[in-house]
Amino acid sequence: MAQLIKMFDHISRYEDNIYQYTKNFIRLKEEKWEKLQKNWEQRIIS
Repeated sequence: MAQLIKMFDHISRYEDNIYQYTKNFIRLKEEKWEKLQKNWEQRIIS
């Protein structure tokens, strides 16, 4: 129970700067998608 109270009082890094983490998340998703797509195309061509 004490851990729940501690977490409740703590400000997360996402609340501190929500726009930075949103951009990072979107960028990471795009990079992973491009990598997956490139690997997929290489398998089809090979």
